[in-house]
Amino acid sequence: MTLPPGLPGGDDAQPPSGAARDSRRSAKRGSALAPHEVEQVDLLRGWTVDELCLEVVNLRRAIASNRRIGAAVGVVMHERDVGYDEAFSLLRRASQDSNVPMVDVA
Repeated sequence: MTLPPGLPGGDDAQPPSGAARDSRRSAKRGSALAPHEVEQVDLLRGWTVDELCLEVVNLRRAIASNRRIGAAVGVVMHERDVGYDEAFSLLRRASQDSNVPMVDVA
């Protein structure tokens, strides 16, 4: 798998500069990360670069889908004069009834 530029191992990958190297050293000491962040980093240990890149792509898609669905919920709330839960249920029902992913219904 060819990695995009800017990612570790990508076409333009370069060793870290002095400042980046120093910030990594301080992060290793634990001073740069909060306890919950350390736990999140520990969960990623052992992942390959390909797996991490795929995770980033999937998270970006999820964020875009979430925004689109949220906007659609807002429109339904306004048009139908209903609350968030009812608007979300209407979109979900339309998605299930038409066998179309919710993000496409939105």
